[in-house]
Amino acid sequence: MPDDLEQLAFLLGTWRVTGRVAPDGQVAGHAAVTRLPGGYALVHHRVATLHLGGHATVDESYEFVVASATGYRAHLFSSLGPHAVFDGALDGPTLVLTGPYRSTRRPAPDGGITAAVQLPGPDGSWTTWQDLTYIPA
Repeated sequence: MPDDLEQLAFLLGTWRVTGRVAPDGQVAGHAAVTRLPGGYALVHHRVATLHLGGHATVDESYEFVVASATGYRAHLFSSLGPHAVFDGALDGPTLVLTGPYRSTRRPAPDGGITAAVQLPGPDGSWTTWQDLTYIPA
């Protein structure tokens, strides 16, 4: 893997995804993070069911992460919405990507990943929409 993506090696693997969706929902699914041949991009494929208000919605998404001049750029394609572009960097061990919303991913002590999806507020604050745990599958 090229040096500029080496710090994201903690994302690589096959994962079981569980977590909470605000205000009182749950997320369950699976994900795989691989690198394209040559190692110049990471591919995050996730299929998850969001249980909200008695309804279940399946979201299948592909995210491509590449190095950029200022850190990292991600392109997200999801069955729930249009293409989105995120820019970000590492903040200590945490990958922070910001676009239409903010996504954070941090290696957990048990070998998994903790992740969050936060929505922007009108005052510039962030409200957590999803708290996720990626557990090695």
